[in-house]
Amino acid sequence: MGWFGEHALGIFIGVICFVVLIFAGTAGYGFFQDTNNLQKAEKYVGVIKSSMDDAKNNLKHESVADVFGPNDWWIISWPYKNQIEKPYSCKGYSSCICICATGKGTADSLNQCNTDGKCIGVNDNIKTIYRKPVSGWFSGILKGASDMIYGENTEIPIPVEKPPIELKITYDKNNGYEIISE
Repeated sequence: MGWFGEHALGIFIGVICFVVLIFAGTAGYGFFQDTNNLQKAEKYVGVIKSSMDDAKNNLKHESVADVFGPNDWWIISWPYKNQIEKPYSCKGYSSCICICATGKGTADSLNQCNTDGKCIGVNDNIKTIYRKPVSGWFSGILKGASDMIYGENTEIPIPVEKPPIELKITYDKNNGYEIISE
C-alpha cells in the first residue's frame, strides 16, 4: 500500500488540526483586538472628560486633550444633531461624550456607541467641531463655500484616523462645552 497510504489518515487529521488552530488563532486575535480597542476608548474618553472638567474649573475656560486611539473610531457627542436618544450609559445626563467604532456610519452611531464604544455623561451641552471655525469676513466666505462643496464641518463625529488627535476643549457657562479638532 505504500508509505502515503499508511499515513494518509494521520496527515488528514494533522491538516484538520492545523486549520482549526489557524482559525482559533485569528478569531482570538480579533477578540483581543476588540477588547484592546474598548480599553483604549475607555481610557481616552476619561482623558477627554478630565480635560472637560479642567476647562470648566479653570479661569481660562479651556483645556487640551490628546487622544491616541483607537484608530479608525470616532469621538461623538450626544444628543447627536436632532437625535434626542442617547447611549444607555448616558441616561440621566443631559449630554455625553463617547469614543465609538464607526460601524455603518452616522446613521448607526447610536447602536455602535451602545455595543462597541465607551461614553461618559455630563450635565452640560456638548458641541463637537471637526475643524476649527474660521474668523473674519473673508474666512467666513471661504468657510461657506467649503461647506457648500464639502459639507458642514460642525456637529459631526471627530475621526480618530492618525493619532494623536489634539482636541481643544472650551467651556462657557451659558453654552456648555465646545470640542474642536483642527
